[in-house]
Amino acid sequence: YLSKGMHDALFDGDEFLEPSYAFDRDLRLPGIPNGNQVHPAIRTWNQTAFIVPHSAVSIKMLGGPRSAVGWHSHGATVQMNLHGRKRWFLYPPDKYPPGDGPGGGFSLTDWIRIVYPTLRPEDRPLECIVEPGDQIYVPSGWYHAVVNLADTVAISIQSADIQPEKQHFFKGITLRAVQQAWADDPDQVRDLAEAARAYLGCTGGVGGHGP
Repeated sequence: YLSKGMHDALFDGDEFLEPSYAFDRDLRLPGIPNGNQVHPAIRTWNQTAFIVPHSAVSIKMLGGPRSAVGWHSHGATVQMNLHGRKRWFLYPPDKYPPGDGPGGGFSLTDWIRIVYPTLRPEDRPLECIVEPGDQIYVPSGWYHAVVNLADTVAISIQSADIQPEKQHFFKGITLRAVQQAWADDPDQVRDLAEAARAYLGCTGGVGGHGP
């Protein structure tokens, strides 16, 4: 991967998407710490939350400049940046990333190019740049996205206590399923509508601006 794939770009026809980005739970490279080397200042918050493999998983990441991972959330995570630089974007659980849509509508490259410039200051994500040797803690349920600014190697220790994103409930719902539910049991459709209203209410709408 380092010699052949790290700087390969992904394309949709002739359109550039972004460079490839490798994630691996079992990667073994000299100098990469193991899953138990979490900073003591973080470990003291919860002595059992980041013990691999009992309550957490260890994920190694390698990527070149502009490689990225789009908006998502999962269990609490500590990420250690071993080499290179990364730009992080974060939103709290009650603020879905504006413009991305349930399930993700943009690659991060396109989100930064198309959506980010349109955001009002109050709608912009928290941001930071991590340098070699830095650690970042992402609380459970926080939406986050990352773009590498250079050749980057990092390791994440991610809690196995993963709560699915709220919008996952709606991903498998099709128009045909709604039509069938309406024919079989209209109360199911009413319950679904109430769940959708509750979801949009807690996220401020898909666009994130609220009423």
